[in-house]
Amino acid sequence: MYPTQRDLEQVRQSIKSFIHSYDIQKSTLILDGPGYGCSQQVLWLALIGKERLECFQRIHVFSAAGYAYLLYLAKQTGCLVYNSDSMKRWNLDNMKSHGIRAFGLTLMRFLLYKTFIGGPYFGNVLLADPINRSFTKEFAEARVTSLPANISFWAYDANSRAFIEIDSKNRFSEFTLSELMRAIASMPYVYESFCFNGHVLRDAAVQNGVGELFRQLRSSSDGCMFLSMERSGQDGSTSFYKLHKQRSGKLRLNRDMTLFLAGIDNLEFVECLRLGLFELEALST
Repeated sequence: MYPTQRDLEQVRQSIKSFIHSYDIQKSTLILDGPGYGCSQQVLWLALIGKERLECFQRIHVFSAAGYAYLLYLAKQTGCLVYNSDSMKRWNLDNMKSHGIRAFGLTLMRFLLYKTFIGGPYFGNVLLADPINRSFTKEFAEARVTSLPANISFWAYDANSRAFIEIDSKNRFSEFTLSELMRAIASMPYVYESFCFNGHVLRDAAVQNGVGELFRQLRSSSDGCMFLSMERSGQDGSTSFYKLHKQRSGKLRLNRDMTLFLAGIDNLEFVECLRLGLFELEALST
């Protein structure tokens, strides 16, 4: 089961290579949207380390990667409610809050709903549940203003048809962390959008035009570490690191969503969370 010790060593070597090739203070980190079951970003965050993360010129977070970042930050600041043992139930707890039924009943209902009715299946408020369940009350009720100044989260506004940046200094800085995740992780046709002051906010990672946004963000610094669902390799000053071993990101996203809706626990998902949050330490170099 992923990750093996060999897999973790590859992550360590990739981080070391990037650090030796680029000045972190002049580099960008991009966390691609991982869908329902790809929590490998937590492994990378843990090995990069909190101090080094705060040195990046900019960190851009998309979709459910926001959970990975906030889980790691909460653990580092003593605000994570789960421990190493209970973390094994994190995905099951999320299924419970979504009302996932056994024997694939929810999956069948979801497919029938999508085919004959259309529109989002889950309410938007469910996206706040992992925040309220995983963190201390103080952390869960914190606002974006309390987060490091170099972090940006991205949503898509369906009204203005524009990508929206959310950080500690702009007009969305008073979002609570629950509101933040409701805005950036609301995948169309799965969750209702998050409506706020005339904005209809959705998951930015699945929108047309996100490729161009990625290109703009990649070119905004001397180097870019891109934790991607789709590709690996070097493209100019961008180092792409694929987060999984499936043939394509779309295939991985569909597989993980199917497991979730079918009520089948994703053991790889929770093991990556457990390792990244409770066992791995930041690289010394």
